[in-house]
Amino acid sequence: MAVSMGYQVGQQQVPAITDKRLWVIESEFANVLQQSRRGGNTLSAALRDCWDGVDLKPATKTFRVHASEPHVCLSGAITPSELLALVRRRDLLNGFVNRFLMVWGERTQVEALPRRAPQARVEALAAEVVDILDFTRSMSEDGGRTVLMTMTDKARHRYASLYQRELNEDLGSTLIDSLLERRAPMLLRLAMVFALTDRTWQIEEEHIDAAMAWVRYATDSVGFVLTGGQQFAITVSGRMGSRPNLRLLSSQGFCVAQRFGGGLLWSSSAGHCR
Repeated sequence: MAVSMGYQVGQQQVPAITDKRLWVIESEFANVLQQSRRGGNTLSAALRDCWDGVDLKPATKTFRVHASEPHVCLSGAITPSELLALVRRRDLLNGFVNRFLMVWGERTQVEALPRRAPQARVEALAAEVVDILDFTRSMSEDGGRTVLMTMTDKARHRYASLYQRELNEDLGSTLIDSLLERRAPMLLRLAMVFALTDRTWQIEEEHIDAAMAWVRYATDSVGFVLTGGQQFAITVSGRMGSRPNLRLLSSQGFCVAQRFGGGLLWSSSAGHCR
């Protein structure tokens, strides 16, 4: 946990942590749900605060540490059956689950002995990530940690149009609507990431469209999972489906289902496949 101020353990003084970024990878997201179900456990509330970006101040009488301005990301994996069995209806409606971008994943082929990805390809991807990180560090204002990102006029108009219509569309189910209530802020966060991968501090219309493709896919994923894999009669911008549309992202310029070692590689750069 990133600590805002130093604290003392016995006679040892633990210094403050200034880098408040934390990326948690939980391959068994069921563990998180089981922990949050325990009486008196504050994990659900803490994760909601992380998404909102507010200071974390656990209400404990001893070892009172806290984190200011945390920047936390949690990536989890879970099967639909586990999700439906462990998530309580309260979690579905209180804003806990809808703070996660839920996307359906499936393999497109079966390989008994997957081949390793070429080392040159791995190094090229790593170099590109480093280049993006260097860009974000070098452009910070006056050496500060926060930079204001803006949108072009076309991006603003595109987002406003989506916000007035599809992003606030009634999907005909109180439960599904509650799980997708944060589609608009999710879209903006994704568009920001896509802009940064293009080494620009300005969000353009194509970044909004690329982010909207993911939001639409997440919308399909939620409907598919909550109906147990059966066909869900929900019309979203003229789309009807019995499962998430795996071709949707590809149509938006994403490189979908490229073999990368034993898994799948999803990549995008403002809608351009590379």
